[in-house]
Amino acid sequence: AYHFGMLGEQDAVTEEMIFADAAKAGLDVAKLKADMKDPAGDIRFRADLAGGALRDVGCYCVSLANYLAGEAPAQARGAGRFAASGVDELFVGTLRFESGFLAAFDCGMVSPLEVGVEVTGTRGRAVVEMPWYAHLEPLSIRVDDAAGSEELAAPGANAYQLEIDNFCAAVRGDEEPAISADETLRNLETLERLLAAARTDRPVPA
Repeated sequence: AYHFGMLGEQDAVTEEMIFADAAKAGLDVAKLKADMKDPAGDIRFRADLAGGALRDVGCYCVSLANYLAGEAPAQARGAGRFAASGVDELFVGTLRFESGFLAAFDCGMVSPLEVGVEVTGTRGRAVVEMPWYAHLEPLSIRVDDAAGSEELAAPGANAYQLEIDNFCAAVRGDEEPAISADETLRNLETLERLLAAARTDRPVPA
């Protein structure tokens, strides 16, 4: 789930849009929803196996927000609808970072498949329809700015294959892991803070 930093052209466009002034930038909307057809038999609905929408699909949104901000959020807020098994089947969250960067996302396991990201910054807005599946159509990013709207070609490889290739290379000692242990822990800690916020109905500071 933490592979957005491996997608090349998509990373470059979104970073250019926001890093001019992080205090005025924000990940306006990130969404990833899917319909798990068999809740009774699906391990993602098991609380004892750390299931739930946030950990299964929301982690993509959270890792992207942390990646673009370049830091852990100073504050995490969340709300969820919890299934009878105790896991969240729908989740919405907001993240505030010390730089001023703001992120909002929603995710779910009981909805039709829906993905997408909109990133706003001082230079305009980038709309990424397939942020985690760069090898699938439309293979482009739409950029809206003062000059108008432009569709930029952004074909990419299958990010899951890139992860496998990098893992194998790291095991052989040929490459460093593309996603560091520190970044992985930062994302996991953010997920747990969001869940705590949803269960207590209170924001969780860093």
